[in-house]
Amino acid sequence: MSRRQLAALLLCNLGFYTMGNMVFGLLPVYAVRLGMDESTIGLFLGLAFSAVTIGALSSGWFSDRFQRRKLTIIVACIPGIPAAYLMGQANSFAPLLVFTLIVWFVTGLGVALLGILTGLY
Repeated sequence: MSRRQLAALLLCNLGFYTMGNMVFGLLPVYAVRLGMDESTIGLFLGLAFSAVTIGALSSGWFSDRFQRRKLTIIVACIPGIPAAYLMGQANSFAPLLVFTLIVWFVTGLGVALLGILTGLY
């Protein structure tokens, strides 16, 4: 791989890593502000990690189906941008859950597609 490709790979992975670490630490605090108790927060985080898993598992299907992996990463991440913004605007549990699942699904999909793309090079 060229230096340019490695730099792009680093920036993409760094973006996913930074976003995940920023959001993960604040989700329980935000959930408490919305009135959730400890067991509900545990279920909430369990669903979020399930979304990452489903995104990572479905990345192989997307990669095989569409064959244009760079474009697939870009198109797959487009819904994650407004969903991440709308997570911060949620006033109740239901919208927060929906937007969190979208963001975490897209994150799992994007990270796994980056791994597939790296493996192919």
